[in-house]
Amino acid sequence: MGIHDRDYMREDGKASLRGIILSFLACILLGIFALYLIFFSLRLPAPIYIKVPLLVGIGLFVRQVYRWTFTESSRSKLEGNSAQRGYQAERRGNHQAAATLYAQALKHSPSDPAIKVRLLAAYYATDQSAEAMKLIATFDGQAFPAKHVEELEFLVLQYQKASFTQADATYRVKLD
Repeated sequence: MGIHDRDYMREDGKASLRGIILSFLACILLGIFALYLIFFSLRLPAPIYIKVPLLVGIGLFVRQVYRWTFTESSRSKLEGNSAQRGYQAERRGNHQAAATLYAQALKHSPSDPAIKVRLLAAYYATDQSAEAMKLIATFDGQAFPAKHVEELEFLVLQYQKASFTQADATYRVKLD
């Protein structure tokens, strides 16, 4: 497991109970509907060469409804958020695209520490030292939540000496 995987494990482990229940209910309803269609098509007084394409069509229909229900809604959420699209690009290994998306997200949310850490990680992965140094220069005196400090310390120390002092649940960055 790499240093970048830890942040994903923290962020993705949070699923809402309401979303899980709705997904479960949608799967049950879709399954009941599919079973009804299959039962109906098998009871038709028709030869097997008529029933097989009907069953295949039912399967393709159920698959498409599943995609519309679960995939399209999450895709539309990702399209509106540069940071989320950056996470997706970084997971796919496209660090250059992730850096671009994180830079866009940082323009919209300049004080978000998670975006700053992810952008620095993308710069590190793509060997963009100049951009990383510019970003690190803005960290002097800033406080970061404890959940980002392990990765932030690793990344910052790759480019410049720095110290991290704890204050409550945050750590302040002091560049040397």
